[in-house]
Amino acid sequence: MIRLSVIGHLGHDALKKVINGKSVLSFSVAQNEQFKNLMGVVQERTTWINCSVWERDNLGPYLKKGTLVYVEGRPVFKGYAGKQGEVLAGVNMRVSELALLPGARGVLGTGSAGVEEERSEDELEKEHEEEDDEGVRNDLPF
Repeated sequence: MIRLSVIGHLGHDALKKVINGKSVLSFSVAQNEQFKNLMGVVQERTTWINCSVWERDNLGPYLKKGTLVYVEGRPVFKGYAGKQGEVLAGVNMRVSELALLPGARGVLGTGSAGVEEERSEDELEKEHEEEDDEGVRNDLPF
């Protein structure tokens, strides 16, 4: 079994839908990561996770844009074509655990200044070998 857990902020208010007679709340969670590149410049990367919670309508009023949450569930990875035909990947999650977290942006997560240490050239080279010139991973199965 594959489980995914994420701490992040909601990108928009939860939207309620009814599918086959069952209610579902959908929302997106942004997970931000800061790091220093080899030149010492702080960079930021955001990963968006599209989430769905089934049969939990009572959570709707609490799932507002900017809310800090912990979500855990089963990930579903999907490939799709971008506006210019490029291959992109998306992450969806069917949420089984959800917790509203107290605090402001940046309180939870990374250490001292929210910045990871600089990575070695070997680590960066390996990461870039897995991406093409436009930052799209070549090793995805779609």
